[in-house]
Amino acid sequence: MSCIGTQDRAKLKLDMIQHFGFACACCGEQHPYFLTLDHVQNDGASERRDRFYNEQQIYREARREGFPADKYQCLCMNCNFAKGHFNECPHRAGITVEDALNKLAE
Repeated sequence: MSCIGTQDRAKLKLDMIQHFGFACACCGEQHPYFLTLDHVQNDGASERRDRFYNEQQIYREARREGFPADKYQCLCMNCNFAKGHFNECPHRAGITVEDALNKLAE
């Protein structure tokens, strides 16, 4: 059973990566192990909480909807984390290492 689940998760991820063009929309990272589905409007946590969805359920719903670009995008884990925790990715915002360290020190 776990083998079928692993294959299903891999197929969901591959479908997402193929749809979005095999790269992070922010930094261009291409390694599939690092790529993930991102909610463009930063509403992924509320969707999981409100609907009691796990990651695979969100991937399935996104695939059923045709991965609409106004709702989802493909980001690498680093860009997704930065966007989710700091409200912006340093790649897109042009935040240097020094800027980030200063901001964290405030």
